[in-house]
Amino acid sequence: MRNTKILLTALLILTVALTGCLKNPVTGRIGPSWDVPVQVPLIAGEVTVGELAEEYLSDYLPEDYDEDEPLVMQFSDSVQVEVREVAEAGELLPTEFEVEVEVGQDEFVDDVGSITLDLPEIAVELDDMTLYDEEIEIPAIAPWEVSEDIVLPFERIELTEGNLVIELEYVGTESLSLESMAVDGISDAAWALLTLLPEQPDEKAVSLSGPIEGPLTLSIIGGEDPPAGSLIITVKLRDLVATHVEGLETEEPIGFEFDVSLSGLAFDSVTFDAGTLEVEPYLTAQGEVSLTGVLVGADDILGVDGLAGITLENGMTITIQGEIEPEQGLISTLPENERQVDVTLVDYVVKAVTSQGAFDSITITQAMDELAEDNGFLSLTIEEGELRFTFEGLTQGALQVTDVEIVGSSGSEALTVIDDNVFDLAGVVLSAEDEISVTVDVEGDTLEFDGDTVTATVSFEGIVLSEATVLIDPQSIDVEDLEIEPVEFDLGLGDISGLFDWLSGIGLKMQVILKNPSGIPLDLSSLELTVIGADSQEYTVTLSNPETDPDGITTTYTAEAEDWLAILGSEPQQLALAGSIEVASDPEEPIAIDLDEVIEVTVEVEISSTFTIDYDEEFEDLVLGKQEVAQQADLEKGLEFIAKPALFAEVTNGIPLGVEAWLDLSTDPDEDNWDDAYTIELGLIPAAATNDAGRAVEAKTALFELDVDEDVQDFLKQGGKMRVRVALAKEGRTGEMPISIAPADKFQYRIWADMLIKVNQ
Repeated sequence: MRNTKILLTALLILTVALTGCLKNPVTGRIGPSWDVPVQVPLIAGEVTVGELAEEYLSDYLPEDYDEDEPLVMQFSDSVQVEVREVAEAGELLPTEFEVEVEVGQDEFVDDVGSITLDLPEIAVELDDMTLYDEEIEIPAIAPWEVSEDIVLPFERIELTEGNLVIELEYVGTESLSLESMAVDGISDAAWALLTLLPEQPDEKAVSLSGPIEGPLTLSIIGGEDPPAGSLIITVKLRDLVATHVEGLETEEPIGFEFDVSLSGLAFDSVTFDAGTLEVEPYLTAQGEVSLTGVLVGADDILGVDGLAGITLENGMTITIQGEIEPEQGLISTLPENERQVDVTLVDYVVKAVTSQGAFDSITITQAMDELAEDNGFLSLTIEEGELRFTFEGLTQGALQVTDVEIVGSSGSEALTVIDDNVFDLAGVVLSAEDEISVTVDVEGDTLEFDGDTVTATVSFEGIVLSEATVLIDPQSIDVEDLEIEPVEFDLGLGDISGLFDWLSGIGLKMQVILKNPSGIPLDLSSLELTVIGADSQEYTVTLSNPETDPDGITTTYTAEAEDWLAILGSEPQQLALAGSIEVASDPEEPIAIDLDEVIEVTVEVEISSTFTIDYDEEFEDLVLGKQEVAQQADLEKGLEFIAKPALFAEVTNGIPLGVEAWLDLSTDPDEDNWDDAYTIELGLIPAAATNDAGRAVEAKTALFELDVDEDVQDFLKQGGKMRVRVALAKEGRTGEMPISIAPADKFQYRIWADMLIKVNQ
């Protein structure tokens, strides 16, 4: 178009200049004239495909290329994504997790102690016993005496208290004198010079303690001149409290009660929520012992769950009550050194313990295998993070973690304290085969439980990993979550973008290359590439045929689209990623992930100037360019002296593409309105001859003549706008035909004017 304007302007200048030839330059007179044929060269030049490519596609050309070979345009751009971004978007790795450990009371109070009861002497209250009860006739002859054996209802007893009582009653009319009376076998049971009055009973008593055993003999010696009558004698044991009996004859059980001192608790005091105190007394050699009460103050703790709400303290007194059932009518207690009371705590739950001394530290050990399985890892290399402990289940007292060790097959690693119950995990490697060993101290002198267990929550917080070996379920990662910026093309083809409408095929190869050293098995087959054209229209490109290199790191995908020509013709501005990235993992196969690596996705586009044209299709006109033409006010004067003006153009086409060309001239000021345009058909520009591969092997030349008629002259006088339209010329071709264009392919052109100039003498 620029050349056409130059041609017309040159004609105008030439015409005005030649106007001066009609007057004699010396005399100034007008003389005879004649027509002189003149050929005026206007413009000549050439344009190569390489020059056009440099103008429109310079950013996409290789640095070095062979101008005689088909042109290949290349584009490559990459986006990088940190592995940890992918891991976070897909939630592939644990960043926070916790485990709850139920710690039983027995870890804190493993043994409240072996309770012992220090036995004192047992106080067995015996019923009163009548040992002798007889009425003796008093002999009439002095001296007289009585000697009677007393049969005891036991073999032996040991008394802490009791009384021997002898009741005497004289039945007669006069007083009765006794020289002496005694019970042989009982110390202090002897009396002398006794006088008994008729029907006035008398008794003699002596306090008893210590052992009593047979035989006992009642001895009475009467005085002189005994009166007539009789003497009623009753011997009794009364108010007996025994610590030991042997062979006691009884048909009724005998009760007992004694106080014992509690000792053996591992703490100063223990308060129970539940529990049973089982007391097993071993007191008798004959006879069955049963307990009727075990008293702590006023509380009877005997029986199931008798310890509920009870506080036991070392040194406190416990009262034991019970009875002994005779066996075959006899009761015998064990010797004092053989007696014992066994005490057992059964099914107890401790509510609280107190200790004026420090509580013993406890150690909690937790295997990592279950925690690792729940969170899908085999090992984690931690770059930063915290291990935090919280405890629930105490209403009084506090627990302080003083030491944490990760114990593995190669040894143990102690963690650094950050704060109360908080430890630093930086640099720690956790393995499913490890154990966590935690040392816990009790703060204060009282530990009170809210139940039968304490829940320790072990929290791994703010975890940042550098490496991990994990088990991952197959899943999809939405690309939007990765926030990948679009690839910018900013391709501008200008008016030549319409050329893509003429093509039915193009030599285009597009690949997406995934470089993935992370260890995460990623598949981009579900990824979509969205190409956004200059008119904001979107085109979808899909990926297929993944091929992975032997190193397992690089995978190349083939890009596919429904209409590459439409995409290229849209003048792509951006390439955005959409869809999802698939994690193609085997949930049973461990994956080692390096989170310090970077995943790179590269888009490579290669377009060769090898095309296919279907000559059976209809081809739209293509506007190659527009040009404004200024008004030429003096043009009419100049045209008076020019006869038969004509323009000629010779074009040599070295490109295997023929076109038909038209020139549109319009005076309408609306730049988009060409309804009144005057069209000049330029004709056919034939394609260069090609070989079987569609390469130009012989240029073709076309000659055009443009008449400067009245319409053209009017257009030049008024000025306006003009444009060139071209359409693919079929030149008798049918079907599809390949063409291949090299940078050296070129157009050569030459434009000149032929005219007759009027001149005079």
